Amino acid sequence: MAEILRGFRRARCNTGMWIDSRPQTFSSKHSHVGWPFLNCQSQRNPPSTVPFPTLSGETLDEIFKFFGPFDEDAICYHRNNHCLINCSLVSFEWRAVAIPLIWSRLKFDYRMSRDKVLEQLAFSATESRSHVHQRNHHGINYVQSIIVIPPAPMVKGDLLALAAPVARIVQLFSPNQLQEVIIYHTHTHLIPFSSFLATTLFPNLTCSVTNLVLHSTGHTFASADKLVLDNLPNSLETFKFSTVNIYGIGAPSCFVRLLSLPNLRDLELDSIDTIDPAAFAQALRNWGSWLRRLSITSCHNLTRDAVVSALADACPNLTTFRLAVNTAFYQYVEEESLCRLVDACTGLKSLNLLHVQAVSNRFLAHCASRARALQMLHISDRWFQTTGKGVVDVSAWTGMKELVISHGFIEEEIEMDVVFVQAVAKLSRGMKAYGDTIHCDDNNYTWSQPLSERL
Repeated sequence: MAEILRGFRRARCNTGMWIDSRPQTFSSKHSHVGWPFLNCQSQRNPPSTVPFPTLSGETLDEIFKFFGPFDEDAICYHRNNHCLINCSLVSFEWRAVAIPLIWSRLKFDYRMSRDKVLEQLAFSATESRSHVHQRNHHGINYVQSIIVIPPAPMVKGDLLALAAPVARIVQLFSPNQLQEVIIYHTHTHLIPFSSFLATTLFPNLTCSVTNLVLHSTGHTFASADKLVLDNLPNSLETFKFSTVNIYGIGAPSCFVRLLSLPNLRDLELDSIDTIDPAAFAQALRNWGSWLRRLSITSCHNLTRDAVVSALADACPNLTTFRLAVNTAFYQYVEEESLCRLVDACTGLKSLNLLHVQAVSNRFLAHCASRARALQMLHISDRWFQTTGKGVVDVSAWTGMKELVISHGFIEEEIEMDVVFVQAVAKLSRGMKAYGDTIHCDDNNYTWSQPLSERL
């Protein structure tokens, strides 16, 4: 492999397409290749004397997938001189498989702005479009996922000028190219930056997006968030919207489009308190069997019995449900509705009920005897109602992989019922089962004791 790569580097003067000879280049102390490889354009005259392995594209794809991690983006691959970069230099065949993997994700991280990375990438991408024979060979054509991380609060200067390189790059995308968009909105003074990028992306470049993640603060809900929420594409299957405002104050109220999406399968809402519960319950009924995962965290308006009942009545294929309640507000969820949810959603695999006051030993017994598909159960109980007392039949938990019952924010040990502990321990030897998790605010100490050790 090393000899093959050296042959390519010796031939680069003849090919002229891998290395940019302009003086404006990026280099990293962790990289021996350098920023110009971000051009990723085609090689016209590969050396004919180098013996290349003859493997099918499908085989190479399977091999290259072991070269992860694939949670990194194209810039990280190039900066770190990842082995996939070297693979892309071996032959046309290897390049055809490696380049789509390298460029599948692109992160616009303004924490790297001092390195002029985004500016150089914008120049490389736009320059390639000016040459007909290079137009379809730049790695930018393979990007399917983008992540936008805005500048830090202390960044000064023209925010629109900071956003310009990203705008130049994303405008090169085709309308149906992007599949995933992740956007972070932070800090009041960045509203012009966020609005400019949102206008560039939505709705023209997001018509085929299936996964949208939006992290925001309560102070930046302005034109950017409204523009995104008003232009959610019909193709959307996963939507995650979170804020850092604990009470959801200032959250946008324009959720009409979200509640009318036809293909939503995965929904996460965090600290959003401006959605009408009746409208949300009706949306759950409309999504019906299509909905697979739902997470509601600190959304006071949605902590309602009507929402849980709608799930039980209309969403039989639900596999994951998380309900985390802000204990500062009164709760409107009934235990009977939670029991009906367990009965109706026969494929429920993961259940998180955090600080839900309606959860007691009665629900625990119902779940242990009926939730046959359940593999993971997390219960956080501040009222000490889930000690396992009276829970004898745990026959439904034969497939359980992880069980956590915690009594948080207290400094005394809450004893779990011995009979319940023994029943769980006998059920599955391979299960990670924990009880009596104690969180001590004084020293941030967390103690968890495996149930099997309590016997």
